[in-house]
Amino acid sequence: MVGLIVATFAMLRCDMPRPSITIDSNETDRKETKGLSMARKDSGLIALVLLGGGLIASVAYAYRGGFKYDDQISKSFAVSEFLRSIYIPELSKYRLTRAEHGNLSLLVTQILQPMRNRFGRVVVTGGGRPGAVAKARGTTWYAVLSKSGHVPAKKSDHPSFGAADVRVPGADPFDVWQWLQLSPHIRQAIVDIGADGEIYFHVSVVTPKRKKVSASRRFLNLTGSVLP
Repeated sequence: MVGLIVATFAMLRCDMPRPSITIDSNETDRKETKGLSMARKDSGLIALVLLGGGLIASVAYAYRGGFKYDDQISKSFAVSEFLRSIYIPELSKYRLTRAEHGNLSLLVTQILQPMRNRFGRVVVTGGGRPGAVAKARGTTWYAVLSKSGHVPAKKSDHPSFGAADVRVPGADPFDVWQWLQLSPHIRQAIVDIGADGEIYFHVSVVTPKRKKVSASRRFLNLTGSVLP
């Protein structure tokens, strides 16, 4: 935006009237006129460069951070629900890239919103884990979560916003688990019982860069005999 303002000002300056110069010598006058003409062209070139720089900066901003914190992805889910962490609160200030927003949109529209329509309330307990946020604090998500007692997969789908951990309060966990197994969009689903005794589901979606995992690891039951 600053580039656009400066460029516009520079272009306006190019068209501003300049004080006339009266010199007796015709030869000197021609040199002065030629000099002013070249200066005008140089100013115009500078203005175009600044304008181009401003446009490039605007496009770069739109690509890197054009998605606001409270963007609604579907009727029941907003970006903010996937930018919460008690371990690294700075996550709430993160702005998704276009690719990350695309992955999150697939996760919500193909899995979480249909889950919400089928079972009612769905609570997101774990969302995106962009490496840049943890790196800014001199750590990694793996290190932070491992200290909390939860050891994440080193090739997790959370960093790319293609996965979420959720609770489905009020729903029969057997029904939720069976429903997940019928979804063609599931890359991987894991069910577990948390330290609080609640049942949690980890779900990740198939994306252009992340296909389904092997059949033996696509649906993992970590709850012992609680679920089939």
